[in-house]
Amino acid sequence: MNGHEYSQKGTTVRIASYITAVSRCNLQTAIKQASIQFGAMSVCYCDTDSVYIDLSGAMSADDLTRIVG
Repeated sequence: MNGHEYSQKGTTVRIASYITAVSRCNLQTAIKQASIQFGAMSVCYCDTDSVYIDLSGAMSADDLTRIVG
């Protein structure tokens, strides 16, 4: 292996880390927006790619799309 191969691996790791960081920020924003619009107790669960919200009140699919983008 030469130094060039290590440089490519480092770049790949940095790109993946950046994408993960941006995704976490977007998830946090979705959680905050859901908490503001529906109340903190409405956020039931969140994972790396989703937020589950208790929508016991009437809500349309358009409203949900506006919240999570």
